[in-house]
Amino acid sequence: MGYNSCMNLAAGILVTISAVIHASWNYSSKKNGATAAYFFAAVLASGVMMTPILFWYREVIGRLPAVFWLLVVLTGLFEAIYYISLTSAYQTGDLSVAYPLLRAIPVVLVALISLVIQDGRQPEGIGWLGILLVALGCLLLPLASFRKINLESYLTLSCMYALLAGLGTTGYSLVDDRALRLLQGYQVGELGRAGTAIFYLEVQAASTLAFMGLYLLINRAEGRRLTTVIPGQLGMAARTGFMVSATYALVLVAMSLASSVSYVVAFRQQSIPIGAVLGMALQAEPRHPPRMVGIGLVFVGLVLVAAA
Repeated sequence: MGYNSCMNLAAGILVTISAVIHASWNYSSKKNGATAAYFFAAVLASGVMMTPILFWYREVIGRLPAVFWLLVVLTGLFEAIYYISLTSAYQTGDLSVAYPLLRAIPVVLVALISLVIQDGRQPEGIGWLGILLVALGCLLLPLASFRKINLESYLTLSCMYALLAGLGTTGYSLVDDRALRLLQGYQVGELGRAGTAIFYLEVQAASTLAFMGLYLLINRAEGRRLTTVIPGQLGMAARTGFMVSATYALVLVAMSLASSVSYVVAFRQQSIPIGAVLGMALQAEPRHPPRMVGIGLVFVGLVLVAAA
């Protein structure tokens, strides 16, 4: 097995673990009716937990180029769009519809953008076929019947919010890939890839909090919810924040190992069948034929992506 194959295998294992955690906290968020205020508290708690890592990087922070901090601002904006849209999608629709859509959109968009900008990391050969199968499988999951395939199934408020969440994911995935590769040139001590990822998560959390805080100031109703989240749900929010950080820390490390960010984004979609199983097993959601076929297509697509 060549070096690139070994790196892709390692990245695949990390992303698999990440996918299990991701599906779990999304299921919990939907079940518990999480709001933007809830995720503000979750990101805040996560940021506080990771603060010590900044001391390890105190000598390098001042030497980081301005473009890195611009990327940090951009990722915070995209992250805020993702969280706000995610909660809105779950509040207005079903997990089995919103989750597959917001996870499918980045698979296609990241690959297409990588192809357009020719960054050298776009997929090739069967990788493209795998990405298309993943996207097709995700689009089948929300359908109740093959006889009811129509645009009306997707033109709902929940689907619109899921689209925005998917765009947010696309944005921060591309920005984070660029920022992480830039940051690796400024590693300190023996922290390596894992330490670098945690440091980036810390500055990313600060940027995300700034944009989400602005949203809470503008949306007075959502801002008032924060006064109930902190005393009543802070512990749960902190656990969610830890799971979110652990999920994306694994993804960031995988990005630094994989030959293509498109492969990482696509391979993360195995959280979709995991989420579907959670929904069917724990929420007694219906096992419609299109949903089962969709799960199969996602699995085959992921195998092709991993083999590319």
